Amino acid sequence: VSQSRYPYLWNGVVYNNSGTYEHQVATQNGCDSTAFLYLTIHNPQQSSENIFACDSFYWWPADETYTASGFYSVIVPDEFGCPSTFELDLTLFPSPLEPLLFSSNAECPGDSIFVISEFDSNSEIFWFGPNGFSSVQPNFSVLADELQLGTYYAFVDDGNCKSDTSSLIVEIVEINKLAGGDFPNILTINN
Repeated sequence: VSQSRYPYLWNGVVYNNSGTYEHQVATQNGCDSTAFLYLTIHNPQQSSENIFACDSFYWWPADETYTASGFYSVIVPDEFGCPSTFELDLTLFPSPLEPLLFSSNAECPGDSIFVISEFDSNSEIFWFGPNGFSSVQPNFSVLADELQLGTYYAFVDDGNCKSDTSSLIVEIVEINKLAGGDFPNILTINN
């Protein structure tokens, strides 16, 4: 029996506690008859939690995804059909925007390539890339060589949430990839 359904009335007697109770009655034939009540009172369950999350939060007791901070409460039946109350004090933080990544061009092996990022100044950037590269500097340079060329990734963290990850391919621009009007710094002068 759910605690919300007690006191429990049985054969004119009110019961407030779990236990085994008996009631004796005389039948029409004058025989004694005993009835037993096996009473278990289930106390209602109550759970409260404080959650800090980014952007949204799925809360299983309500089977809902919340996109706003607030106080939420739901009552659901437990395995005995008794009401269980779940409470959620939810604080949501917006995730920072992913960083914008740029690089200069290198035309020859050994040239310096400058890698630059733009992101919210209240955040910290985290880079990772080829051959175990990692950095927390917003801008850096690498040499155009086979160990440092490749895809670099970065995300930002504002202390509460992380952004999505951005990527940047750092490579040598081949002459045949140069746009019309761009040409190498080699001029031949005809006599």
